[in-house]
Amino acid sequence: MPKVLLSVAVAGAAMVAMSAGPAAAATSTLQLVAPISQPYPSAPLAFSGSGDFTAAGRLVDVQIPPAATPNTSTSGCEAADFAGFPAGSIAIIQRGTCTFAVKAANAQAAGAVAVVIFNEGQPGRTDVVLGTLGGPGITIPVVGTTFAAGEQLFGLGQGIVLRVAVIPSACDAPPATGTPVTGKNVIVAQPGTVTVGTEGPDVIYGTTGPDRIAGGGGDDLIFGLDGADQLVGGDGADTLCGGADDDDLSGGAGADELAGDLGSNRLAGGEGTDTCSGFTTAASCEIQSGAVGP
Repeated sequence: MPKVLLSVAVAGAAMVAMSAGPAAAATSTLQLVAPISQPYPSAPLAFSGSGDFTAAGRLVDVQIPPAATPNTSTSGCEAADFAGFPAGSIAIIQRGTCTFAVKAANAQAAGAVAVVIFNEGQPGRTDVVLGTLGGPGITIPVVGTTFAAGEQLFGLGQGIVLRVAVIPSACDAPPATGTPVTGKNVIVAQPGTVTVGTEGPDVIYGTTGPDRIAGGGGDDLIFGLDGADQLVGGDGADTLCGGADDDDLSGGAGADELAGDLGSNRLAGGEGTDTCSGFTTAASCEIQSGAVGP
């Protein structure tokens, strides 16, 4: 079985695994570093853990070429698939048969420090794997990629080095109200008023009630917190984080990140290249011209 050396990296972390909630518009990078330099498309799975790892990679019971029938590969679906799996390695798994959560849980139980899941390979199952682990419980990074990436890793054999980066959204862990954020003005919304950011970069905290907050001229970070909030981006590249209630988030002129939480949220992109992620099926993402959909 080919051995692959991978580096799984998450901003701000070093050889640490952490549990996570649903990734609020988190981003990832998958880069083949050696024997050639080549980027692969990738995406973090919702509820993935995060961390920063360099370790040997092991292909786990993959089926290449894939069977003609979709959903045939059982890669990673059984604990027996990981017999002899060296603890501290990175599991490279193929989509198919069981849920992503089962695959990731089996890898984690076998001592994997990270998981890469590539698509199965039949028509309609070749693009980047986009999905969810279904809920908390996986504490290691799990990213999805294309069938072409997995096929190339399989073919290259030993001596491969990859870099995988997952960067959580600022919405994943909002700081306590009033906490300074480096390089940003601190603004705390006042109940019953419209709070507007300055021309510089701001961090704006909502209250426990319904808030109306608008970003200003800089790259703003806005936390709705509790209450049914109305959050509107300004001219900069803003990050708008909804709270636990039914929020209305609208991007501005910059490249914005809109992240709803547990309510029935409406998230509408603006003029920039925006990302939009609603955590519930009741949330709607209305990405407008020039934007990237959920």
